[in-house]
Amino acid sequence: MKKFIPAILILLFVFQSISFSQSPVVQSIINQTNLDSLIFFVEELSGEVQTTIGGSPYTIVSRNKYQPSNDKAADYIEQKLEYYGLDVYNQSFSSSGRNVYGVLTGTEFPHQIWMICAHYDDMPSGTVAPGADDNASGTA
Repeated sequence: MKKFIPAILILLFVFQSISFSQSPVVQSIINQTNLDSLIFFVEELSGEVQTTIGGSPYTIVSRNKYQPSNDKAADYIEQKLEYYGLDVYNQSFSSSGRNVYGVLTGTEFPHQIWMICAHYDDMPSGTVAPGADDNASGTA
């Protein structure tokens, strides 16, 4: 995980640089982002540290779509989105895959839709596929 921290920091710097051309609202959201929280989220999602899913301790050792822990990763993401106050939905797309997405209706512009997304599964087919860079960092 430690070897990925510089890559994550570089990505955050790039997004911070790009954000200067963004609206003040976007800049405000970026300013509220806590780097420690992002890193911890990546550590949990990539199995670096144990997390709690559905009230039980669990280590996500693989997010390969054929491994049971990939479904646990989806449960973890669902739990996080609910914690942040979003309405959470699941969309199955194969016998072993599902998308998890959250909806938060705006108060000022409820008909405008913003979508932020990233895939959470990892491609190596082994039983251990932590995938900090594919794509836990994007999901964070």
